Parts: sequence; C-alpha cells; structure tokens
Amino acid sequence: MKHFAYSILGCLLLSLNAAFAQKTWSFDGQDPLLSSDGKSLLNLYTIKEIPEFVTGVEGKALRTDGYSTWMDTTTEGDVSSLSGWFALESYPTDTAAFMGIRDMAGTSVAVCVDRYGELLLGMGQNGSYSYCSLKTKVDRFKWLHVVLDLSNESVCLNGRRMSAEVW
Repeated sequence: MKHFAYSILGCLLLSLNAAFAQKTWSFDGQDPLLSSDGKSLLNLYTIKEIPEFVTGVEGKALRTDGYSTWMDTTTEGDVSSLSGWFALESYPTDTAAFMGIRDMAGTSVAVCVDRYGELLLGMGQNGSYSYCSLKTKVDRFKWLHVVLDLSNESVCLNGRRMSAEVW
C-alpha cells in the first residue's frame, strides 16, 4: 500500500510539473504580451504605430495582415506542442505560417497556409523549406484552432488530426 501511495503521489507531481511548464498568453491584460505566469514575453514586430487588438474567439486577439505584423518568443527547455486560434480574412499572397518552432540547430517545423487556403506542414533547415500538404483547405472568416504536436509528430485542426506524410 505504501508503494501504491508513492506511485500516486509521483503521478500527481508529474502532472503538476507538466501543468506549470505550460506557457499561456492572453491579450486581455494590462501587458498583453506577457505570459500568464509573468515570466515570458512575446516580441511583437509591426510597422504599425499601435498594434490592433480585436475581439477574438475568447477575449482579445491580435490582428495581423500576414506580412508586416508577427510575434516570436524564446522558451526555456524543450517545447512539445504549440496551439493557437487563428482567423483568416484573406489568403496570403505566398505561403505563410500560422505558427512554427525553430531549435538551436536551425531545424524548424511550421503549420502554414498557401494562397489557395490549403493547410501545409513546413519543414526547414537553416532557411531552406519544403512543404507537405495536410490535405485540408481552411475557410476565411472562421476561427481555426491549430495544434502542432511535436511529441506525437502531428497537426490538429479544430480537434481533428491531419495526415502528414513528412513525419
């Protein structure tokens, strides 16, 4: 019984560790680029004097135009997944990333959309990219929940796992 209690305690501590390792951002607060734990800052790049925060799927969202406004951040340790909500007003004039991650060796993975609305998985090394179709087209003017799961080598769109032959 004693070992069982230690096993349960160990599982709870691992779960708590995973929960505290998570970084979340909400654009609703006084400092919309600061993570909820106050330890990580999103870097915002824009040519606009004042970034445009609009109504999102829940709370505020940052409005971007696909080329002159974007964000990045540096994380501590390994990242196992990224997720975010996006809504396209138009398709990009060239392939553009919803989100991506690059490691210290220059290897990157990104979830992208092309000028026809096709969802793509982009894989790159030091600026050279190749794209694989996820065999799904996304609509404009609809909220999309996109998840890039590096641990399971998968992409999910609105809760549905997409087929990616690259991994």
